[in-house]
Amino acid sequence: MNNNNQTRTFADAMGRAVAFGIGVTTCDIFTTPVSSGYIHGVSDHQEAQTTLDIAFTMDTFDMWRTMMHGAESLAHERGHDPCSYGIAIYRTGNVVTLQLVRHHSFMGLALDSAEDEGTENCIRDINEPDTAIYLHDHGRVPNGGTDGAEEPPVRVI
Repeated sequence: MNNNNQTRTFADAMGRAVAFGIGVTTCDIFTTPVSSGYIHGVSDHQEAQTTLDIAFTMDTFDMWRTMMHGAESLAHERGHDPCSYGIAIYRTGNVVTLQLVRHHSFMGLALDSAEDEGTENCIRDINEPDTAIYLHDHGRVPNGGTDGAEEPPVRVI
């Protein structure tokens, strides 16, 4: 890998995942790994897995970069702030998983967002990634109170 801003950001996030179990990078202007806040997955699920022995290769970097672009594109498609979208890198033993996530600084905002997303039953604190914070423990139900059932599509003619 060449030593540049993007590869350093990737290496920092991957290093956090290896050392602490999780590394999250958001699509803000600096694309720096975040060290606090809450995350949850999105309904437009994107995930990739690799192993620890090839975690710091160009192939994994390219996968991460492509997923970061996908996260930013999804934010624009939805009309959301791209700074709240990013990629979480999880390490479980020898397996490294990259997942598109939403990031929020405050638990209440993350709970609201996960409830609106309709596919998540919990959020995770970046500082305690192994502990799920369940929506139902906070009076929330995924999909805005419909208990995960999909609303029929509305057609505009």
